[in-house]
Amino acid sequence: MATTTALTVKELLAQAPEDQRCELIRGEIVPMGTAKFRHEQVKSNANEVFVGYLLKNPIGRVYNETMYWLTETDALQPDLSLLLKDQIPARAPDEVLGLAPAVVFEVVSSESAANLEERVELFLDVFPGFSVPASRFFEGL
Repeated sequence: MATTTALTVKELLAQAPEDQRCELIRGEIVPMGTAKFRHEQVKSNANEVFVGYLLKNPIGRVYNETMYWLTETDALQPDLSLLLKDQIPARAPDEVLGLAPAVVFEVVSSESAANLEERVELFLDVFPGFSVPASRFFEGL
């Protein structure tokens, strides 16, 4: 049985073409598909919900498809993420942020259950005091 060496985030960033969207999960490159309009509609609704919340409660910022360096072999790019003020660097770095966002929002389109479960495990975190009916994300569909 052949063994494969896990790729590191540094190696991924050095070799991945900039026009190819991908993530690194447990050292394996996972290509990201093209989002269809329904996917983007849900993401747009979520963005509106989070930005609306943050305009009333200025505790952080929403980011779209930003990559986060979680471990040496894990770098994920959620649909939307929220960083609290103390997580946002004073000056925007040129490299990938090495932290887990306070909130991650993923629209499930075609990912396998196993892939989604791995992503959830890597991003587990809690955003205290925030709640919204799930139906809000699906308006207009």
